[in-house]
Amino acid sequence: MSSVKCGLNQRGLGKMHLLWLKIKGPGSLWRSIRVRLVLTVLLVTCFVISVFSYYSYSKTVDLIRNRTQDTTFRQFKQTEYNIQNFMAEVDQLSKTFLLDDRVQKILNVNAEYKSDFFSLQRDITDRAAEYFANYEYLDSLYIFGENGMVVGGTAQKNQSILDPEKSYPFYQSDLYSLAKQKFPALFWTGGLESSDFLRINDTVVSPEADNVITAVRGVKPIEASKMSATMVINIKESKMSSIYNALQNSANSNMSIVNESGQIISSTDLSNIGKPQTYFSQYQGKGDLGSFSVKKNKHKELVIYYRMETTGWYLYSEVPEAEYLQDIGAMRQFFILMFVLSIILMTIFTSLWIHRIMRPLNELVKGMKLVGRGHLGLKLKPVADQEIGYVIDQFNTMSDNILFFKNKSEQDELEKRRLELEMLRAQINPHFLYNTLNTIKWMAVVIQAENIRQCVTSLGKLLRPIYSETTPICTIEEEISYVQDYINIMNYRFGGEINFVLDVSEDFLECKIPRLILQPIIENALMHGKMKQGVISVNAAQVNGIMQLSIQDNGIGLEESEVKRINAGIRTGFRTDDGEKQSVGLFNVNKRVQLHFGERYGLQLKSERGKGTEILVSLPYERVQKS
Repeated sequence: MSSVKCGLNQRGLGKMHLLWLKIKGPGSLWRSIRVRLVLTVLLVTCFVISVFSYYSYSKTVDLIRNRTQDTTFRQFKQTEYNIQNFMAEVDQLSKTFLLDDRVQKILNVNAEYKSDFFSLQRDITDRAAEYFANYEYLDSLYIFGENGMVVGGTAQKNQSILDPEKSYPFYQSDLYSLAKQKFPALFWTGGLESSDFLRINDTVVSPEADNVITAVRGVKPIEASKMSATMVINIKESKMSSIYNALQNSANSNMSIVNESGQIISSTDLSNIGKPQTYFSQYQGKGDLGSFSVKKNKHKELVIYYRMETTGWYLYSEVPEAEYLQDIGAMRQFFILMFVLSIILMTIFTSLWIHRIMRPLNELVKGMKLVGRGHLGLKLKPVADQEIGYVIDQFNTMSDNILFFKNKSEQDELEKRRLELEMLRAQINPHFLYNTLNTIKWMAVVIQAENIRQCVTSLGKLLRPIYSETTPICTIEEEISYVQDYINIMNYRFGGEINFVLDVSEDFLECKIPRLILQPIIENALMHGKMKQGVISVNAAQVNGIMQLSIQDNGIGLEESEVKRINAGIRTGFRTDDGEKQSVGLFNVNKRVQLHFGERYGLQLKSERGKGTEILVSLPYERVQKS
C-alpha cells in the first residue's frame, strides 16, 4: 500500500515538474521574446491606465470634496451673519424691556417693601406676557435682583419670588458670577434647559427637554452706576437651529453649534445637545475654518468647522462621504469599463504588432546560428523597418568582416610583439645614461676630483625623476631635494656664488606639489636676475586654507611696467614678451599648476628694480597619501 502511495506521489511530482518546464524551462513560452514583449506592453499599459484612472478619480473626489467645503463655508458665513443679526435683535429687545418704567421701579425697589414688590411683579409679568406674545422664540425671561427679588418666568408659569436669602438656584450658578464680571455687557451661553432656571421642586413637567440658548446681562437703574440685578433671556433652541437648518446639504448631514468648551448647544440632532463634541480637540485652536475626514460607524464623514468671531462658538457640520460622492459611482463604473476595453484592445493590437516585428528578428536569429557554425559571409535580406533594418545591415557587415578581423588579429599580435621589443630597447637608453654617469663619477674618485664626483652625483639625482618617476605629483620635501641638486650643479658652474636658503617648516614637507616645478623658477632667477653672490630663499605659509610658496632672489629686479605685463600674461595665458624668453618658464609653471589643481591656483610675480624678485606659487594645502 505504501509503495502505491509513493508511486502516486512521484507521478504527481513529475507532472508538476513538466508543467514548470513548460513555463520556465528551455524552449518554454516564457523564454520567447514575443510572449515577454506582449506581457510587458500589457503590464505597462495596465499600470499607466491604472495610475491615470486612480489619479483622475482622486482628483475628481478632491474636487467634489473642495466644492462641498466651499459651499459649506459660504453657508457658515451666512449663518454667522444671521445669528449676529438675531443676537443684535435680542440685545435691543433687552434694552427696550429695561427702559420700561415698571422695570425701572423693580430695579429700584427695596426688598423690605413687600407690598411694592408684589404689585410691581404683576406689572412686570404682564409686560413679559406681551413679549411672549410678540416674540414666539422667547422661552422665559427673568430679573434676579441683588436684593433677592426674582421676577419673571416662562409663558406658562410665573417664577417671581421675594428671596432675601438668595436661595434661588440661579444665585449659586456660574452665570450669576459671570454677569457680575462682565457687567454691563450682554453675553451668550448654551447647553441649558428651561427647567434649569425654575425654582427647586417647582418645575414644569415636559415630555421633551426644553433646550434654550441664554442671553445674560447685569443691569442697573438708569440713574445708578452700580449693578442691581441680572437679566436672563432664554431663547428656544429651535429658533437658533432654524437659522441654519434650511442650509443643510442633505437630510443625512448634521449641523451643530459648539461652544468654546466643546459642548454642543444647538444641533439638528436634538439628542446631541448638551453632549461634548467628539472631535472638538482636532480643531480647537487650529484656525477659524477647516475640515478633516473621520470614520464614524464604519462610514467616512467630512467634518467642516467654522469659528464665529463674536461668540467664539463653532459652526460644525458632518457630511457623509456617500452624500457628496453619490454622483461619482457612475464615473467609477465608466473607468472600470474603459480599463477592461483598453486591455482587450491592447492585447489584440500588441500581438499583431509584435508578430510583424519579430518576423525579421527570427530570420536574424537563424542567420546568427549559421554564422556560428562557420558560414562566414552570410547575407540576410534587407527589411524596410529602420531599426531592425539597421541591425540586419550590421549583421551583414559583421558577417563580411569576420575573416578580415581574424586576419587583423594575427597581424596585431605580431605588431604587439614588435612594440614590446621597441619598449625594451627604449629602456636601454636611461640605463646607459646612468651607467655612463656612474663611470664618470668613479673616474673622478680615482683621480680624486671631488667636485666632478659631486657634480655628476647631483646630475644623476636630478635626472632620475625624469626617467624613473611616473607620477606627476610629489612632496615638497622631494621637490626641495631636486632643487638642492640643481643649485649644486649651478654653483659648480658659477663658482659657488649662489646661496640657497630654505625656510619651510615640517608641516609643509608632506604637502602636494607638481614634480619639477620649482627648478624652472629658480633657473629663471639665475638666468635673468644677474645676481653676484646671490641668495635664493624658499618659504612656505598657509593663508585661508591655501599654501603659498615664496621664491625670492636679490637680483636686479624688474620695472613696474614689466611686472604688470608678465602678470597679465600669466593670468590670461597669452604671452606678450615680444620675443623675450625670460617669462616662458613662468607661463609653463602656471599652466601646470592650473591643469592639476584648477584656475584658483597659480603664480604671481612681485619685483622692484634694484631690490630683487619674488614669485608666489599658490597650491592647495593637501598632504600626499603614501601607500
